[in-house]
Amino acid sequence: MFEVWIPSEGFNSFTQEGFIIRAKTAVIPGRDFEQIETFFMGTKQLFPGKATFSNALQVTFDEFEDQTVTKALYEWQQKIFDYNPNSGTAGQQQVLAKRDYTKTIIVKMYRSNGESLGKQIKFYNCWPKTIDDAQLDMQSSDKVQRSCTFAYDFWLIEDAG
Repeated sequence: MFEVWIPSEGFNSFTQEGFIIRAKTAVIPGRDFEQIETFFMGTKQLFPGKATFSNALQVTFDEFEDQTVTKALYEWQQKIFDYNPNSGTAGQQQVLAKRDYTKTIIVKMYRSNGESLGKQIKFYNCWPKTIDDAQLDMQSSDKVQRSCTFAYDFWLIEDAG
């Protein structure tokens, strides 16, 4: 059991509590190390180098009639680049400080009884890189789902607060 929490500060379409419900899937990131090779007395030795990871957090949300997910993700991307032809800044890259369009996304995990596992994964300086198409099908009984790939700078496992 888990939840993905995105704080609401600076966004009208997010609820007061932030964006915590409706996350259907998320990813615990992997990590890799580049290796450094050295040679000593004719033998190759390997040492860990720079840590690397994908810098991509894929989250799938269930959408409901209130369209909270679609509206919130749209507003977030519009903040980065405005495509609305009726606005005064249409088609212009917004001149924003990174803190104005990024958020810390927190993945909290729980035991099967609902108690916190005590640790959470924080993804720092996230922004919505790709919002996938949502399939609409009148013949299907499936929920509408929105998948979003968030770019981030780095992640840490921390104590749940």
